[in-house]
Amino acid sequence: MRCTLCGSKDVVFRYPSKLALCRSCFVNYIERKVLSTLRNYSMVKRGDVVLVCVSGGKDSTTVLHILSKYSRELGIKVIALTVIEGIRGRKGEVIKVLKRFCEQRDLEYHVVSFREYFGFDFDEVVAEYMSRGLKPCTVCGVFRRYIVNRVARELGATKVATGHNLDDEVQVFLMNLIRGNLPNLVREGQITEYLYHEKFVPRIKPLYYCLEAETAMYAVLNEIYVPWPECPYAKYSGRYWIRKMVNKLEITRPGTKWRLLAAKHFITYALRELYREYRLSTCKYCGEPTSGDVCKVCELRSLLRR
Repeated sequence: MRCTLCGSKDVVFRYPSKLALCRSCFVNYIERKVLSTLRNYSMVKRGDVVLVCVSGGKDSTTVLHILSKYSRELGIKVIALTVIEGIRGRKGEVIKVLKRFCEQRDLEYHVVSFREYFGFDFDEVVAEYMSRGLKPCTVCGVFRRYIVNRVARELGATKVATGHNLDDEVQVFLMNLIRGNLPNLVREGQITEYLYHEKFVPRIKPLYYCLEAETAMYAVLNEIYVPWPECPYAKYSGRYWIRKMVNKLEITRPGTKWRLLAAKHFITYALRELYREYRLSTCKYCGEPTSGDVCKVCELRSLLRR
């Protein structure tokens, strides 16, 4: 089999649509797709300071690599941030690798932790939250997003880039659909800039139209793999089972993920009119953006005090 674009025999990736790509064509294809996503949805503009949340996984590291590679072309400044949750066996070696990764690209790199902001490691409180029926990934995600938003403001970032890919978007869409969470269905998109609040830094998702398999291949081909151990609490997440279900469907019915994403766009567009005037409030305790009177972080911390 030869590359569909250049005729080379060095084919590394084949799509269900019978499109086959060699190494150079595949890398160029992914980078052009990410750049088109950034431009088509006006995710960044010249002069933006983009904070990339990099965990060390293939997706966030790929975002950091591509944004830093094209930062001059896009006219943006890229800085990286890693949040240490305090989960045993994670982030030790990863921090060293990411620090070297950023030094090679002359990128500003910051590391913060749950202990620094909340006074505890996640391992110390996870049992308490699970005893109250809360899932570890839900709690951890709330705390992590809170820190990222605060650090982004402190560093003067105008955008926060995450490593969410097409698979992630489809999984979250199904989770919100099952729960009947309409506001979240609208909020989850390519960019969250419409959530107006003076303290909220807009999120962007450069990999929104990239399959997880694509980002994995891109990371391998560009040798940007970081030894990132799987979180021991991932098995408790509802997404864990949805991910397995969607991947199984994709194998038996190729194109399922793209069709689900199209359905997500249709439903989001239909619902957006209902939430056009949706605005974030300010937490009465900590002053951070929230959808209610009290933010989720303050709610979760109050459970510990009880």
